[in-house]
Amino acid sequence: MSSAETVSPELAALVARMRWPVPAVKWWVMQELALLLTSPAMRATTEDALLHELACSRFETETVEILFVFWLANLREQSYVCPQNVGCRVAARSPLSDLLLRSICPTSADLGAYLSPLTKHPSGSSPTSDFLAAETQAFPRVLRSDLRFIEERTGLPLQTQFAYEWQASLARVADHSHRIDHFLESPRDQYTGQFYTEQSARARSAFLRTLAVAGEFGGIPSQVLELFSLSTLPLDPCLAWLQPRLPVEGLKLSNPETPAVDVEEHVRSVLSSVSKAGLVGAISWSAEFAENVRLDATATLWTGPDLPWPESLPLSELVEPYVGMLMGEGLSPAGTCERSKSGAQSAVPEGFRPLAGRVNPRRFGYMQAELINRGIFAPTSAGSASPVKLVPSGDRLKYVREDADLAQFGYWNTSWRPSYPLGGKPRCGTYLLLLQAPVEPMRIYVWRCTRFAAKQGYGAMDKSESFGTIALADVSGENDG
Repeated sequence: MSSAETVSPELAALVARMRWPVPAVKWWVMQELALLLTSPAMRATTEDALLHELACSRFETETVEILFVFWLANLREQSYVCPQNVGCRVAARSPLSDLLLRSICPTSADLGAYLSPLTKHPSGSSPTSDFLAAETQAFPRVLRSDLRFIEERTGLPLQTQFAYEWQASLARVADHSHRIDHFLESPRDQYTGQFYTEQSARARSAFLRTLAVAGEFGGIPSQVLELFSLSTLPLDPCLAWLQPRLPVEGLKLSNPETPAVDVEEHVRSVLSSVSKAGLVGAISWSAEFAENVRLDATATLWTGPDLPWPESLPLSELVEPYVGMLMGEGLSPAGTCERSKSGAQSAVPEGFRPLAGRVNPRRFGYMQAELINRGIFAPTSAGSASPVKLVPSGDRLKYVREDADLAQFGYWNTSWRPSYPLGGKPRCGTYLLLLQAPVEPMRIYVWRCTRFAAKQGYGAMDKSESFGTIALADVSGENDG
C-alpha cells in the first residue's frame, strides 16, 4: 500500500482544496497544512500527502504552492525541518521552485526535473487570440511587462516564448473549466470574485518556464530569474504571517434581521466598537442586512486645524489616499513601506493630512487579490524621511521606525464568501491600529460607503454612494485638542 493510500479522508480533502479556484481558499488551506506539518502527530502523514501531490503536479505553479506550504511551516516554527527528499519529488521545476527549495532544504543538491525539456519557440510562432484575450482576465499584465523589460535588455524574444509556452501547456488540461464562468452560479452577470482558473495556472507556469528558457539559452543569472519569478509567488512573504483576527472580540457587523440601516450610524457604530482596541487609523469592511442589502465601507483618520471640513470636498477621491509601496526582500517575512511622492490630493484644505492610507505590495502574487482589493493600510509617516519597516507581530503586521512601533495591520474574514456584487469589494475586512499619533487641534474620520440592494429578478444590483466625516472624539470618547 502506497503512502498516498494511507492518507486520511480529512487530510486528502484538505490537500484537494488547495486546487480550488478561489485564491483565499488556497491560502487558508496552505496555512492549515503548514500547521499540520508543525504538529508531531500529523507531520509524517502530511508530508507524505504533500510529497505525493508534488510528484503529480501538472503545472509549475502547483509545485510552487506545495513548496510554499513547507516554507510556511518553517516560517511558523523554525525547528521544523523539511524532508530531505523533497527535491527529487519536484516534477515541474522552475526558477521559483529552485528559490523555495534552497530556502527550505539548503542541503539538498536535487532541484527536481522540468515537465518537458526547455526549448526555444519555433520560428514564425505568434501569440494566439485566446492568449491575448486571457491577459488581465485570467492573468495579470505584469507578467508580460516583466518579460518585456528583460527582452529590451537582452534581445531575447521572451514575449513570443511566453505565448508559445502558454499554448504548449494546453495539452496538460482538459478541454473545459478554463473560464471563470464555470465557477459562478446563475445569474452570472451579478457577481465577480477573485478566481484562479486553469488559464491562470497555465499563464503563470508559462511565465516561469519562459524565465527558465531565458536562463538556459540567454545566460541570465539565476538570481535575476528568481527575482522576476517572485511575481507568481502565492503570497508576498511580508503578508505570509497574517492570520484572520477581528480587531476586537465579538465585533458584529451584519444583521440579517434588519431590513434597513442608516449608513452614517452604521459607520459610527463600527468605529466606536473597533476604537476599544486602540486608535483606528483606517478600516474597511463589508456588512450585510435583510432584503439583500450590502454595505462596503472605508474610513481613514485625518488630522488638521480646528476648522469645519468643506462639504463640497470630493470625498470619493480622498478616503483611500495612496501611501506607497510595500517592498519585500526575496523570501524574507519582513519589508519596508516606501511613501508615494505624490502626497495628498490638492483639494485637501491646507493643513489636513491622512494619518493612514493604502499601500500596495511590490509583487502581485495571486493570493493577495482579496487583501489588495479590500485595502492594505499603512501609517503615512509624514514629517520623517526614515523608512518604515514592516515586521511580523503575532498574527498581525507591525510598522516600525527607528525602533518605535507606529501601527499594526490585520484582517478578518468571518463572513467571507467567494463572490460579491459587481463593483464591490471582497467579503473580508482590514484595519490599521495606530500606536502613535500626533496631537492635533482636530482629528476626523473621512468615510465612504457603497450601498448595494438587490433588484427584483435578475440583472445588476442597485448601487449608491455616500460620504461623510465623523469626529474622532464622537467615537472614541477622547477629548479633541
